[in-house]
Amino acid sequence: VHTVVEDPVTPNLLFAGTEFGLYVSLNRGEDWMLWTHGVPPAPVRSLVIHPRDHDLVIGTHGRALHILDDIRPLRELAQDPALRNETVQLFSPPAAYLRGVSAVDGYHFAADAMFQGETRSPGALLTYSVASDAGEEATIEIVDDRGAVLRTLQGPGSPGIHRVTWNLREDTPPMPQTGGGGRSSRGMTPEVLPGTYLVRVTLAGESSSREIEVLPDPRIEISMADRIAKAEAIEWGMELMALSAQVQERSRTISAGSETTFR
Repeated sequence: VHTVVEDPVTPNLLFAGTEFGLYVSLNRGEDWMLWTHGVPPAPVRSLVIHPRDHDLVIGTHGRALHILDDIRPLRELAQDPALRNETVQLFSPPAAYLRGVSAVDGYHFAADAMFQGETRSPGALLTYSVASDAGEEATIEIVDDRGAVLRTLQGPGSPGIHRVTWNLREDTPPMPQTGGGGRSSRGMTPEVLPGTYLVRVTLAGESSSREIEVLPDPRIEISMADRIAKAEAIEWGMELMALSAQVQERSRTISAGSETTFR
């Protein structure tokens, strides 16, 4: 064992850096489990818990630096071990940011052969635990303040702790299928507006819900009116794409000598 760190918020949560990897204890050292997700079995020489982001920073010998994003779900389990017995338990998600990304000088394409470490996916980190194998996937829903489901995701239903990233966008509406390879609407759905949303995870007839706060990028000044106008413009553009696809399909059908109803 090279180093042991006690969580500053929950003393029951301990991290140990050993010659063969990272170990975690949820009961102040009575039991330890080897953490293998995203952390190699390399000597862990240094551990730091970030006071603002609540991440565990892991320094290894020979395998570089690793970061375990948002350890607060482990804190909740260490504070209340009974949560592990719930069919499905959603942990409090951290605030998510609608970040803006601009092009910069330097690295642009993979062929530039510049080193870039893997980083976390942008969006909201949704973490939940499953007590036993449910034989099905978990359904994750994002609900707005009117009760409308904006996004539906699927997650693992196997025992353990799972994390799914929501990219802060709504579901893609169904687009008419055309025989001519029409353009896809994937990635064109608008981002949600800043605000508070409900996250609901359902598995084997049981549900667990928590609120999540979606915040604007603090580096960029964009008025709410402009955000709403952008979302409306994207929705209008997608409606035009759907109409165009219907027109193409009807034109093909008429050319083939059969009639179809067009609305």
